[in-house]
Amino acid sequence: MKKLLLTTILLIGISTIYSVTLQGSTVESTSTIPQVNVEEGPPILSIVKKVSKQTVKYREKFAISIKIQNNSNSTAYNISIREWTPPPWAFDIIGTLNVSWKLLKPDQEVTHKYHLIPQLKKDQNVSLGKGKVVWYSKGGVRYKGFSEKLKVKIQYSEREGEEWREIWRNSLIAVTIVLSLIIVPLMYIELKTLKAYKETS
Repeated sequence: MKKLLLTTILLIGISTIYSVTLQGSTVESTSTIPQVNVEEGPPILSIVKKVSKQTVKYREKFAISIKIQNNSNSTAYNISIREWTPPPWAFDIIGTLNVSWKLLKPDQEVTHKYHLIPQLKKDQNVSLGKGKVVWYSKGGVRYKGFSEKLKVKIQYSEREGEEWREIWRNSLIAVTIVLSLIIVPLMYIELKTLKAYKETS
């Protein structure tokens, strides 16, 4: 009887020392673990905003791209770009600033691109703002992230402005010549017809 009791105590002592290492932490248990459920962490996205040129001239088109990558083991849902909107007097916008995606799985990435044309008639360093992205977890938790702020240097010279004025002058001259080629013959025909009418009357 004493031997049986000692064996039972020994077995109980062995079962209480059972341990398992999970995600860097040691968890002690008094029984065998049939299944280990590893909880997913929050979806973590990296946001990189780039400009195709650091220095641009007046009326020179350049591109802005925003790359979003899922660096976690959780899927991100309802991802949307909330991009900085440049003032209309500074830039013409070609393309769409704000876009969205339904989901972004782990290790997946997406890139959005649009173009700007500077309208500033002076040399100036202009901020293009930060790329802002909003997304949600599977449980509906809202997250937001930002890229680094970008800047672009606008170069303007009187010569470039003069070139555009020259283009407008040349266009106006061309239109005037075309109209003259049309109107002058018509006037000549009209005068000739009027002269013939007077001679016959």
